[in-house]
Amino acid sequence: FTDVLGVMPGTSASARSAERYGEYILSQYDILAADREFEGLGDENHGKGTPHFPQNVHEAVLVVGDNNDSTDLTLAQLGFLPETDFMALFNMGEEDYTGDKAPMEIDFEDIFSKEYTLYYNDAVYTKDDNAFTTPFTYSDEKDDLSVTDEEGISVRISAVLRLKEGRTYGCLTQGINFTEETVAQYMEHNKTSEIVEWMTAETGGARMEIPAGMEIPKEFQKYITDNYIYLSPSIHLNDNYSAFPYMGLTLNVTISQEKVLRALGGDDSPNGIYIYPTDFDAKENVLNYLDAWNTMEGREEVDKITYTDRVGLLMGMMQTMLDVITYVLVAFTSISLVVSSVMIGIITYVSVVERVKEIGVLRSLGARKMDIRNLFNAETFIIGLAAGLIGVGVTYILSAVIDLIIFSLSGIAGIASLPPLTAFIMVCVSVALTLISGLIPAQAAAKKDPVIALRTE
Repeated sequence: FTDVLGVMPGTSASARSAERYGEYILSQYDILAADREFEGLGDENHGKGTPHFPQNVHEAVLVVGDNNDSTDLTLAQLGFLPETDFMALFNMGEEDYTGDKAPMEIDFEDIFSKEYTLYYNDAVYTKDDNAFTTPFTYSDEKDDLSVTDEEGISVRISAVLRLKEGRTYGCLTQGINFTEETVAQYMEHNKTSEIVEWMTAETGGARMEIPAGMEIPKEFQKYITDNYIYLSPSIHLNDNYSAFPYMGLTLNVTISQEKVLRALGGDDSPNGIYIYPTDFDAKENVLNYLDAWNTMEGREEVDKITYTDRVGLLMGMMQTMLDVITYVLVAFTSISLVVSSVMIGIITYVSVVERVKEIGVLRSLGARKMDIRNLFNAETFIIGLAAGLIGVGVTYILSAVIDLIIFSLSGIAGIASLPPLTAFIMVCVSVALTLISGLIPAQAAAKKDPVIALRTE
């Protein structure tokens, strides 16, 4: 399948028997479109009614964007964008394209009324036993094909899906999405097709012995193994093969025979497994299980599971950006703390200078140097504690206001918050800084000569 053709998880026969058919999809997507006349394919009891989630192998869904938009490739796949226009747009690029660029508006009724066909290999690859190298040719002519002859699967779009409001991520590809039952039936037929059997046969055309005297261009010599050159049928799949002429023939050299078999449906081994956890706690449990599997004693490197946590990757990128912003803000805040600490020290020292006579009186009444020092330290402690509590209180009030504003604009709650532990730490930091700033002035006050202090006006 291409980038606009996908598969819907949870739509297998086993999911149907467990009465969970499409449950996960419908938890993320809404069904759009108004009432319409619809007659299902392949099910006489299906009847007519409203758009609905697929019920059998002959039904699929179309996933659109937030504005009910779709890509030009999807429109071409659906037959609403002529192949000539699409190829002109593809080859020249949107900037150089001189055709009609006006937005194309398509009624859902037009999408529902069209019938599409997934043709099997045997219907589109014709065998020619007289061919020298590639006995199969690909046919673009579909007029003479009919699904009643078991040449493919007829499919109609039974519903148009769109992400539920507030969601930013879904499990489906934007475009056409088939059920797992449809894909299973399609693969089952293609695995037994003639072209796949030819590709997998030991003496088949999957590889060809190089004739004596045949000169192979340098760029293709890396595809030679044991005097065999690996060939693919004349198929129009992708750019994974190149061609060069020999004796009037065109030999298609493929980089990987496995890729061709996969494209033909001859190999149904999975490229990967997609896991859709129900919540973040479930996701963490899955990741922990995979990590435990990979780190199990005696686990060979080839048996380890390589996984990609897409949501975690996106969140990691966002977290990195937030960390950078946090570091910058912390740097500016540190400068402010240093300046504040110096100011507190100056204010405390000024207080000492202004209260020299008071210090002399206290000393004359029997106060020790340590008592004078503790007096000023207590004052700075109270100042730091009061400043920290006031700062935390103001932060909580502003956080609540900011959170309400952001929630009303974006629908996202909890952006501005201050955890209790962090608040406690900030109060402790405030007290510690003020105490440090008042140590020198307190020590200076304790060293005042009581006689000189009493003479001070």
